[in-house]
Amino acid sequence: FMELRKTFLKIFNIIFPFAEFLYLLQQEEYSFQRIWFWFPRFFLKRNFQNRDKLVYTQRAVATFALAVLLFIVLNLLGFLYFGLNMLVPVMAGLCIPIIILISNILLDPFYDAIKRRIIKKAEAVFKSARGNVKVIAITGSYGKTTVKNFIEQLVKFSYRTQMIPGN
Repeated sequence: FMELRKTFLKIFNIIFPFAEFLYLLQQEEYSFQRIWFWFPRFFLKRNFQNRDKLVYTQRAVATFALAVLLFIVLNLLGFLYFGLNMLVPVMAGLCIPIIILISNILLDPFYDAIKRRIIKKAEAVFKSARGNVKVIAITGSYGKTTVKNFIEQLVKFSYRTQMIPGN
C-alpha cells in the first residue's frame, strides 16, 4: 500500500508540480528576482527536490493554498469558456510554475508588512536598552539555528555575547 501511495504521489507531482516549484521558491527565499533566474531552467523539469524537502512553513502553506485556489479558478474559467475540452486542465497543469509565482507576488506585500512590524518592534525594544548593543537577527524558513551557532562561535572571543538557547 505504501509503494502504491508513493507511486501515486510521484505521478501526481509530475502532473501538478505545486510542491516542486514551491520548494524552489523556498530555496530562493521567496525572492521573485532570484526565482526568475532559475525559472526557465526548471519550468518543465520535475522531481528536483534532491538537496532537501519542502518545509511547510506558514508562508509556504499560504502560497500553496493561494496557488491551488488560483489553479481551481483557472480551470473553472477554462471549463466555462471551453466546455469539456480536456486540454484546459493539462494547460493549467503546465501553468503551475506561473501560478506559484503569481501567488508569491500577491502575498509578498502581506509578508513585507509583517517584517516591517517585527523590525519596528525590535527597534523599539533596543532603543529603550541602555548601552551599546549590537544585534544580529537571523530570519528565514530554515537553517537559522545552524547560522546562529556559527555566528556565536565566530564573535564570542571578540565580544560579550548572549545567544538565545534552542531554535
